[in-house]
Amino acid sequence: MINEVQVNGEGGAELIELFNPTDCAIALGDWKLLYRSSADVAGVGALHGGDTIRGRTFLLLANSKFVGKIDA
Repeated sequence: MINEVQVNGEGGAELIELFNPTDCAIALGDWKLLYRSSADVAGVGALHGGDTIRGRTFLLLANSKFVGKIDA
């Protein structure tokens, strides 16, 4: 579940926080996140392979401009 999204944050920081509301781990092997602008222009997609989200936990993905602890 997408819990939080930040685009064009302070200093250009962008993030997406995922939450697994189940009791089981979810593998992200072939998942892809795609950005699409408000002008309906597709952006670059990114695979997040090898990781899992444990049950009832969050996974924070952010660009290099985000200041703080990230998972990927």
